[in-house]
Amino acid sequence: MTDPLDELLGPPAGGETPGLRDALRRRTSNHLVRVKWLRRGAKLAGVAAVFALGVGVGEWRAPVRERVVTVREVETVAVPVPVVVPVGGGGESASPAPTQPVLSAGRLELDAEQADGLASANLYRRAGDAYLTAQQDYANAARCYRLFLSRAGEAAQALEPGDSWLLVLIKNSTFKGEIHATGTDE
Repeated sequence: MTDPLDELLGPPAGGETPGLRDALRRRTSNHLVRVKWLRRGAKLAGVAAVFALGVGVGEWRAPVRERVVTVREVETVAVPVPVVVPVGGGGESASPAPTQPVLSAGRLELDAEQADGLASANLYRRAGDAYLTAQQDYANAARCYRLFLSRAGEAAQALEPGDSWLLVLIKNSTFKGEIHATGTDE
C-alpha cells in the first residue's frame, strides 16, 4: 500500500531544470562580490571615522590662539651735520667753490664707456658704488666692478679699505679663478 503523500514527500523526479545551475552560480558570485565590496566600504568608513575623530579631538584639545598685534614705535633722531660757513673778512667776496654735480650710476657708466684707460676704470668703479649704495642693484654693480677690474689691471686686484663688500667678493673670486687657472701642480 502506498501512501498518497509519498509522492509529495519524496525526492523530486530525476530531471534537471535547464539554466538553474547557471542562474544559481551567477546569483552566488554576484552576492559574494557585493559582500566583498561592502566589507571594503565598511573598513574605509571606519578608517575615515577614526581619522575624523582624531582631527576633532586635536582641534578640541588645541590651545586657543590669541591674536597678537605688535606695535612698533618709530623714533626720529636728529643727527647734527657740520656745515662750513665761510667767515669773510673785508672787501673780498668769497665765492663758493663750484661743486661737481652728483651723477647717477647710469650716467657714470655711460661716461666710463666713452673714456679711456684708467679714467674709464675709475668711472666704472664709481658707477658700481652708485648702483650698490643708491639703488641696491647688485647685478649692475657687479658688472661695473668686473669692468673696473678688467680695465684697471693687476694693481686693482689688491684689497683696499674703501672697497665695498661686493667689490671685495669679486676681487676674491677673481683671485681664486687665477690661482685655479694657472694650476698648482708642478
